[in-house]
Amino acid sequence: MNYKSYKPEPSLNQYIREYWVMNSEGDQASVERKIIPDGFPELILHFGDPYEININGHWEEQNSCSVAGQIRKKYSLRNTGHTAILGIKLQPAAVAQIFNLDMSDLVDQVIPLPIEHRFVWESLINDPNNIDKITDVIAFIEEHLKAIINVEMSRPPEQDALDHLVNKNGSIDLEELCQTFLTNERKLARYFKSNVGLSPKVYSRILRFAHIIKLLEGHEKNWAEISNYAELYDQADFINSFKDFTGEEPSNYGFSQETMATFFLKT
Repeated sequence: MNYKSYKPEPSLNQYIREYWVMNSEGDQASVERKIIPDGFPELILHFGDPYEININGHWEEQNSCSVAGQIRKKYSLRNTGHTAILGIKLQPAAVAQIFNLDMSDLVDQVIPLPIEHRFVWESLINDPNNIDKITDVIAFIEEHLKAIINVEMSRPPEQDALDHLVNKNGSIDLEELCQTFLTNERKLARYFKSNVGLSPKVYSRILRFAHIIKLLEGHEKNWAEISNYAELYDQADFINSFKDFTGEEPSNYGFSQETMATFFLKT
């Protein structure tokens, strides 16, 4: 399986975190792959054979043009043949800003992109050869996004607070966050509910968890040392978070396995 990531044009950094492409050489046997929360919604475009998804206890075919909201638990994907996927990892409030969707409706959901937003995306995936000229596809996407996004829109202080929380990997006290950006917990919670989908407390916990998984990819697994470095309270707190988000004990998690989760968290 080949994996590559691309950075967006700088003017779109406030909306797009990165692009990623996953492509197999020909058909492959069906392999189940796990996805774990990382705090960022995504657009997922399938140029190859369909994928199947199990997010609520049963398998179903994933739409060729899907949007993933905030995920609070592990879910699974499996291919049905040739893999050719373009993922657009968005900033946490970008789905709400670009598509005017209430993110609280998308928690633990991966759904077809609503029909009124699908034209440009379907025109891309109707030609499966597009995955072979991905830089041209990305340029086309960026021109489309710049046409529909008002990049000069005013930024409420809650957006600045959200950006700061992301930059700090979730490791900042929420009272301090409110004081720094001249807002209050009620306003912050309301902004997060509609624009992120989660409360500030839950979202910061996911960010801290994703950060510690990145650390684990490059270190010997000394749980106490790494959880302290990631500013979690203690080893027990880390283990509880790990089980909540992955459904597994840390000692049972396949860090060395080729999973979609480890692909994406390395970027």
